[in-house]
Amino acid sequence: MTRVQHIAIRVSDLEHSIDFFTKALGGKQVLRPYNNGVQMTEIIMGVENTDYRIGFVELPDGFGLELFQFVPDRNPTIGVPQPQASFMHFAIHVDDVAATLERVVANGGKSFGDPNGWAPSDPGQYAYFTDPDGNIFELNDTTWERILSSATELYPEAKL
Repeated sequence: MTRVQHIAIRVSDLEHSIDFFTKALGGKQVLRPYNNGVQMTEIIMGVENTDYRIGFVELPDGFGLELFQFVPDRNPTIGVPQPQASFMHFAIHVDDVAATLERVVANGGKSFGDPNGWAPSDPGQYAYFTDPDGNIFELNDTTWERILSSATELYPEAKL
């Protein structure tokens, strides 16, 4: 069986990001932040003379967020325009998109606009936001199956 377990996100201020993800998305900090060490950073990441601090936040469904802050940050990617980044967005299913988006904005995230639907047959709501470092996230209250159905409703040529 294969399932998604966690995602690693690069951040510029580890404590600020832990605070953001716990308050905005209802996560909980599950370990104290620690430094991984210059030698491990070189072995794991191939980056010399750099350490990274790592923090762990668990979302309410058990999904993990690993938050990485490089010290010093010799290869900054924070603030790279989204079309130039390799990470497009990460979707998070929530019970109430509007209420979650309000918490996101209240805790320093930026909204792309009010929650909206996508396809006529899908009653789901979607909203996009950036965390304090500009990483893009999607909030939705729909299912994967309805996303696929909506895509083929809007773009029939996509159907296999």
